[in-house]
Amino acid sequence: TMDTERMYDNLMNKFRFGGLDNPDIYLDETVLRMCYTHRRLFATLAMQLMREGKDEKAMNVVRYAEETIPAKTVPHNYMGGSLDLARVWLALGQKDKSEEIVVGIAGNACEYLDWYASLKPRVQQSCAQDILYNVYQLNSAVDILEVAESELHKDMDERLQMYYGMFDSYLYR
Repeated sequence: TMDTERMYDNLMNKFRFGGLDNPDIYLDETVLRMCYTHRRLFATLAMQLMREGKDEKAMNVVRYAEETIPAKTVPHNYMGGSLDLARVWLALGQKDKSEEIVVGIAGNACEYLDWYASLKPRVQQSCAQDILYNVYQLNSAVDILEVAESELHKDMDERLQMYYGMFDSYLYR
């Protein structure tokens, strides 16, 4: 089990995030991966706090995560726990914040899927894992938009169905 009190204290009070809020900062791949790990820790903590009924603390966590690891310097992505942050924002009644995260992730997945669709079938086969990964991200984003009863759900779901059709040979093996 997770000690949410200790983790909350460590993330919110003890650890320092050193200037990630500066939009001019350069983050190499190694530092970005570390930032995604920290964002995932915030998301994990916020989700657990929600399960424990500690909504106010969960709100503090997602606000602080957004402040210390902003999307303008560390873009939201699936691996960094951003969809869980979107779920927490939604559960806390912040549909707009949730949608903002989800739409960014979905848009990125669609860009990749459009690019994969432009490749020859032989090349697509070698990218099957990446195609599946991006379809999964888009599917997860569409699920959150559905729960949010978002106006964006229908359009994103149509795009998802289009990709299912394009890449069905990789999805249904």
